[in-house]
Amino acid sequence: MKRILCFILVSCLVFSVQAAALDVSEEDSSQSSVNDYILGDVNLDGEVTAADARIALRAGASLIILDGQSLVNADFDENGIITAADARYILRTSASLDPYVTPVIPPVNTTKPPEETTIPTPVVTSKIIDVPLICQFPDYPAGCESVAAVMNLKYYRFVITVDDFIDRYLFIGSAPYKKNNVWYSSNPDESFLGDPRSEKGWGIWAKGLERSIQRCLDCYTGNFSVESTFSESLASLCEKYIDNNIPVLVWVTAYMEPPRVNITPYIVGTDKTFTWISPNHCMLLVGYDEDNYYFNDPLTGKLEKYDKTASDIAFEGNGKQAVIITKQ
Repeated sequence: MKRILCFILVSCLVFSVQAAALDVSEEDSSQSSVNDYILGDVNLDGEVTAADARIALRAGASLIILDGQSLVNADFDENGIITAADARYILRTSASLDPYVTPVIPPVNTTKPPEETTIPTPVVTSKIIDVPLICQFPDYPAGCESVAAVMNLKYYRFVITVDDFIDRYLFIGSAPYKKNNVWYSSNPDESFLGDPRSEKGWGIWAKGLERSIQRCLDCYTGNFSVESTFSESLASLCEKYIDNNIPVLVWVTAYMEPPRVNITPYIVGTDKTFTWISPNHCMLLVGYDEDNYYFNDPLTGKLEKYDKTASDIAFEGNGKQAVIITKQ
């Protein structure tokens, strides 16, 4: 009886071992079949080609649906989804290239193009405006201001003569005179002192000539204006006006002689005085070069050039008086 029981137990043990061995064998066989595949071989033809990449690309775009081993083989980067990246890896593998090497893209050229060479604007060192010339002699020995004003007006094509200007537009007052050893005079900021046609005439200053020119402009058609200034240097007048083809009436001295004090009369009817500078003279500034200023000079009736330093001294000695006519 005991022998029969032992036989039965041994037989069961042997069977169990054989069954276990069989299970292990089947598991190994199954594992081998699962692991025996080529990553990238989507169409399961045993090789990786461009055709596999095309299938993976269509699967990544949801144009086709893969399953089974094809789905496994298409997931080249094994991240659980099929994308265009898998297709790219498969394509590079089919070309015997490293699938994970990112193609080198040439960097964007950030080098700035060479800057355009700017040709510097040449500095203007000379300029002369062509303005009609008139001489004050013999008819207007003291009328330099009226002659210069008419030259300026003619530049703007006004049809006018010096006689027209004096007789119609020039404000005229009394010349300086002496009474009880005291000098009296009209105000040169308002009117001409005396007679511009007489050698005993004196002159008129910027404000007075501005008033007279405005009186003239009011009688002509055309959009013109006139203004006086007392703070500009001759150099700045050239830059602001001469360079823009605008002549400028300026008060200097005859032949740019050093300015000197003549008389200091009382303005008639007031307790105010003014100082007359001699030899007072009005010219029309029309140009310049490196060393000189150019003027239409009523004394000579010609275009004259005078040294810049001497001109500056004469101009400043007369209070930097200037009158500008401009076309609007």
